[in-house]
Amino acid sequence: MVMETAKRNWDTLDFSTLVPQWKFSKSWVKDTYEVEGIPHHLAANWTAPVDFFWYMCDLDDLRIQNAIIPSRYTEETKLYFLQEYDPNKIPVVMVHGLVSSPDAFRHIINDLSPEPWFREHYQVWLYNYPTGTPWLYNAMPFRQIMGEAANFARSKGSDVNLKKMVVLSHSMGGLLTRAAITDPGKKLYDAHFKTPFDQLEVKPETRKLIQEGLLYDPITDHRSPIRNASSSWQFPTVVVRWRISEAPHFYRT
Repeated sequence: MVMETAKRNWDTLDFSTLVPQWKFSKSWVKDTYEVEGIPHHLAANWTAPVDFFWYMCDLDDLRIQNAIIPSRYTEETKLYFLQEYDPNKIPVVMVHGLVSSPDAFRHIINDLSPEPWFREHYQVWLYNYPTGTPWLYNAMPFRQIMGEAANFARSKGSDVNLKKMVVLSHSMGGLLTRAAITDPGKKLYDAHFKTPFDQLEVKPETRKLIQEGLLYDPITDHRSPIRNASSSWQFPTVVVRWRISEAPHFYRT
């Protein structure tokens, strides 16, 4: 799990001490700064730091590589934090689609960053994966990495906001997400095999792969999945209807 932190620091020269000192404040963390007891609003150009984040990382260069040569980019299959984890904020996990990368959410992040209600209550997690690999297979590391992230988050404090997690996915990312948060029971397995699982004559590594891919336990640390331009599916047919009215929304709490 990699944490990439976009820094938005504002500096103030403090004359309250014998030797003036520079003090720094992160405008993402708070919107005001006190000088001699008087609060001052911190102005910020939110487009600049977001654009700088994408300039400094390589996530926006993986669109074609993720699809054409996925085996070479498995090491980049990770969660990327846009800021340091904060147990007081709700994670928004963004999962991109086919022939894409986390860069697909660049404009959404840019539009939400200036909103005080979003900065106060939410934090962004970006998930990158090789889209040239079948989505059902991609759901396996997604479940594993999300589990590791949840354990990391719980080590930092309360998991109250972790359980309110919002997963925002696009296109293939919606299929991957659905395969991670929905309990498959035996439906996926029965769609592929007629022989009971415990009677399969396969190698141990193959048995493990089948179990992790078709008979998995779903991730549960989420409150709302939001799928954008994504085909919905139902076990085992992989095709069902999707109603826009079912999509949850962000609330300005």
